[in-house]
Amino acid sequence: MKYIIILLLLPIAGCFLSNRCGKKSKPRDVENIAIQFTDGPAAMVYKTRSNYGNLVPVLLSEDKTEIVSYPHPSDIVIDGEYPLPTPLGGGYLLDNRGSSEHTAFLGLTYEAYAALDSVPPQFARSAKR
Repeated sequence: MKYIIILLLLPIAGCFLSNRCGKKSKPRDVENIAIQFTDGPAAMVYKTRSNYGNLVPVLLSEDKTEIVSYPHPSDIVIDGEYPLPTPLGGGYLLDNRGSSEHTAFLGLTYEAYAALDSVPPQFARSAKR
């Protein structure tokens, strides 16, 4: 009986003596591990002075005098949801709609803009100039 207990405790004692209890061994040939990264879309993180998160963005010209790009009301719903920015904390937001340094926000929420039948005429005139 004494020998059976010793035989059962040997693996446990060896574990503690070698300090390897529950640890997985590291791969021996680390040089052969290759990790490949691919470029993805650039992430835009920004902070605004006020809460514009639910307002529709438009793209302005470099001199910021006219609208050069705007969404059609039917294009602002993606997979049944609005592409609102993701809050990151500290007032910072992760863009989900393609904003840039030339982005301005309309005074219309996504819901109000999506309810329009067509693009407001002043946007169309501004973008055609």
